[in-house]
Amino acid sequence: MTCRFILDLPKNMKKLLILSLSIFFFLSPLYANQAAALQENTAETIIAEFDAYAQRLQKEWNIPGMAVCVVIDGKITYKKSFGVKKVDTSDTVDEETVFQIGSCTKAFSAALVAKLADEGYLKWDDPVIKYLPDFALYDDSTTVNITVEDLLSQNSGLPSYSQHFMMLFGYDKDYILHSMRYIKPVGGFREKYGYQNNMFLLLGEVVESATGRTWAENVKKYILKPLKMKKTSTDYKSFLKNKNRSFGHYYAGGKLQYMPEDSSYGQWPYLFAAAGAVNTNINDISKWLLFITNEASAGKKKIISDENFNKLFEPKVYVNKNSFDTSKKNYYCMGWRYSEYYPQSYYWHGGATDGQGAYVSFLENRKVAIAVLMNLPNGRMADALTKKLYDLYLGNQKTNWSALQMKEAARSAKDKNLKTKPAKPSAHLELEKYAGNYHNILYGDAEIKLEDGKLKFSAGAKQTWITLKHFNAHSFDGTGVPGWSFKRPMFVFFVSKKSDVEGFIVENMTDGIEGVFKKVK
Repeated sequence: MTCRFILDLPKNMKKLLILSLSIFFFLSPLYANQAAALQENTAETIIAEFDAYAQRLQKEWNIPGMAVCVVIDGKITYKKSFGVKKVDTSDTVDEETVFQIGSCTKAFSAALVAKLADEGYLKWDDPVIKYLPDFALYDDSTTVNITVEDLLSQNSGLPSYSQHFMMLFGYDKDYILHSMRYIKPVGGFREKYGYQNNMFLLLGEVVESATGRTWAENVKKYILKPLKMKKTSTDYKSFLKNKNRSFGHYYAGGKLQYMPEDSSYGQWPYLFAAAGAVNTNINDISKWLLFITNEASAGKKKIISDENFNKLFEPKVYVNKNSFDTSKKNYYCMGWRYSEYYPQSYYWHGGATDGQGAYVSFLENRKVAIAVLMNLPNGRMADALTKKLYDLYLGNQKTNWSALQMKEAARSAKDKNLKTKPAKPSAHLELEKYAGNYHNILYGDAEIKLEDGKLKFSAGAKQTWITLKHFNAHSFDGTGVPGWSFKRPMFVFFVSKKSDVEGFIVENMTDGIEGVFKKVK
């Protein structure tokens, strides 16, 4: 048909058409190459400015060491390490240096559940009591109706970070799970956001019941091995065994110090395994970014079905409004957060252990992704770095996100310490009167002892003791735990008219039905 059409054209038109077609076929490859080059140059331009910003932020925020990876259009376009593994040393971070990534583990757990759904081990809407019949929450209706999907969605209605301090004092897994029934909800089930680690601890038990393998064994089998994340582990022993590992850091008296690796509470991420146990390096986490941006595939091999993988990114509960643009909202999905942004929204999750941190994020179209590993947890710095990358890619106007986050950090720190110690604090009782044994329905037995002239508090397995420092009258600050800072005053004692100590409350330990620790006679 086409040939006949050409033959029927006038002679001068034939020549013009043939010349035009010749030029088209000759120039098409050239234009294609130019387009590819332009795309590559754009990526190079983005990365050049991004790299300068990353170097600047590491210094501005005083991060001892970090590693960053960026994926653009399915390719690793940036992978770089900065600084040192341990402050006051010259041992530099490299692409093989392992970090603890804390709650960025939750996305691995979500992907694992999606895979187990593919394999037929469980269903999203399976009730938890199908696998753990003795499990109970405060509300009977929630106990019966809470599902596998809910465990990933931060929508239980429980107060945020409930049982959080149990990780500090060494409570065991069975106690934590059993005592969840004593936590009174502060919002409606599937209606109110409340960030939890205990729900992921519970998820790990569901996974083990459904498969006959531990959470760690399942993650290795279904996620780490297919992605060839060979240097990634999920236990403290493996982390310490790796000589190329980063040390955690914290501030004490305005000075940066490294976390002691033999601290009594340093292993809590591995107790709450499904919530925070992954240790990895930037080389391995880059494979995780490629997996996410390549629709749950490792290379050409599909690991998780689209149906179950895409389910992870459906917003489940409203969190809050963006602090820099209140017209934009934040949501929690399953193991991922979702933040509205212009002109395209993005997914992300942060993580922190005692002294280490991580941040993983990707644009909604999955064209750009970033991972940041740090040996001083700082989600604000990582957020500023991520937004810089997205602004460069999306062509947004330049915003100094680091400066904005520093102002927000200062405001947040001020809010945390709104109460200042009086210039002339009221006197306390004789210290021995505060000492004794106490009991709380959620946290069980606790003790305050007087040692070397100082009051100290512990509970549960008593693997950590908090030192009390007088604030005012019968209230005390909490000190003496490297890497942990507490809202002041942390301890408030109840004293009768006869000057008898009857009990006390502890900041962040009031999530039980009865928040008071009552003195045991």
